Amino acid sequence: MGPLFVFVVSLIAPSARAQGLEPSVSGDLTLTEFMAEPADPIAAYNGEWFEVRNNSGRRLDLTGVRFTSTSGGGFIVRTTLLVEDTEYLVFGVNNDLSLNGGVTLDYVYPFDDLTMNHTGDTFTIEYDGITLDTVTWGSTVGWEVPATNETQQVSPNAEALEWANDLDHNWCDSSDFFGAIYATPGAQNEYCTSGSADFDNDGYTLAAGDCDDQDDYVNPAALDGNRDPYGNPNDDANCDGVRDDGTIDDDNDGSTEQSGDCDDSDPSRSPSEVEETNNVDDDCNGCVDDVDIDEDSFTTCDNGLVIDCSEDDGVQCGDTMGVPIDFDLTNADFFESYLEGSCAYAVDPAEDDEDRYACAPEVPYDGIDQSGDGYDACDLDRDGFASEDCPNSPDPGWRVLDFDREPLPRDCDDANANVFPGGDEGDPDRGGIPDGEDNDCNGVVDDPYLDLDGDGFTMAEGDCRDADPEIDPEAAAMYPGASEICGDGIDNDCNGFIDDMCDIPTATATLGGGGMCGLAPATGGVAALSLTLVALARRRRTSDDAREPIG
Repeated sequence: MGPLFVFVVSLIAPSARAQGLEPSVSGDLTLTEFMAEPADPIAAYNGEWFEVRNNSGRRLDLTGVRFTSTSGGGFIVRTTLLVEDTEYLVFGVNNDLSLNGGVTLDYVYPFDDLTMNHTGDTFTIEYDGITLDTVTWGSTVGWEVPATNETQQVSPNAEALEWANDLDHNWCDSSDFFGAIYATPGAQNEYCTSGSADFDNDGYTLAAGDCDDQDDYVNPAALDGNRDPYGNPNDDANCDGVRDDGTIDDDNDGSTEQSGDCDDSDPSRSPSEVEETNNVDDDCNGCVDDVDIDEDSFTTCDNGLVIDCSEDDGVQCGDTMGVPIDFDLTNADFFESYLEGSCAYAVDPAEDDEDRYACAPEVPYDGIDQSGDGYDACDLDRDGFASEDCPNSPDPGWRVLDFDREPLPRDCDDANANVFPGGDEGDPDRGGIPDGEDNDCNGVVDDPYLDLDGDGFTMAEGDCRDADPEIDPEAAAMYPGASEICGDGIDNDCNGFIDDMCDIPTATATLGGGGMCGLAPATGGVAALSLTLVALARRRRTSDDAREPIG
């Protein structure tokens, strides 16, 4: 009979547990509402209670589930306790409706076994070593629970998500009057704020499933990873109840959602797959049936992503997913530091030309974008100016036009980084001596070292205006040590001042048609008086001579 007895037991024993399954993963059961230390006339030993929700997708048996608080012990469910999926159970210390505020309980536990401190506590739900949910409140986390007859309730957008119901801004005082208190025991709570509002402007409201409406990355459409820009580590950015599930390779195809798998339930779709003409995005690049006809590893799919063509140039083109970081052709400031050929769009510029693909070698000055960075190669010496040989069309070359589509100055020698419009004449590596180059691209080689106007001085020797007299007739009258000519409006002596020492007018300015340049201001009056007396003496002598008889 022994073996028969064992056989009978083996048939009957599992049926009791088969009425409900045991919790298996974090979030299967969550805390959704609690009353910690109610106010008069309800005593804490009569009125403390809490509510949990089944989020597992199946009927659960809570036998063996442990509830604890850091301030007041805990208890384990010792009897069969079933709860249907999406349903609630209410646990409390006293089932007397006249004493506990009118709350009907599903399970009663001794007050001495578990108490909750309203000033600060951590409530934990565990089963067989698995932490199903943890909620912490108190001043240390910025969420203080008052000792009132209003329960603390979690907003419906977070009640089924063990990560989201840890966020203090998803909890609030209940506003629904029930019996002698404000609460919703055994039923869904009200939204803490308007369910139709989108406070973080991410396109999802609380009612639409945004489990953290203070973070614009967290919403049902987010990619839940463990690093920027895919959320923070150990969060639930896509609000599906699983933390960082974007880092899990669910279909075992070698790629996760965070690394670009567009369907982590289908092993035939991943970034490593080859695109086929089947109305499906096989390679997860965001485009359907973009087959690589010329077999250069790139297609015409323009999804806005970029790749890094040079790993050692200090330019971070994009992140691991190809989302642009430093590569921004629409930003004028970007061009100040960007080096040509560092980045490229991850797109084939021409599917019928195997020589044109992302990061392909450029053919300089041909007006064609071989590499996919949007431009022809026009600045080979990387001095910031496009070569004179680079065409304006059909594809404007690198640095050919500004953002207003106006032509920019051109480089007259694109093989020499010391030669460009506005450059300094001379060899900078040898103290600026003549180098036989037109460094500033003005059409004259080593012009600072030439005496172009024939006044005996070069620009290197201090000539402040040295030019061909046929082009600039005044240049020859300007050189160091020249006499300042008053009224000509130029700096003759190249001392940085125009018509200096000519600011005091005198009577002699009309006698000889000249000025008083060279006289100190303190002596100008005396000199003028002396000249005037000389002139008067000359006039008197002329008059006396006129009176003398001729012959």
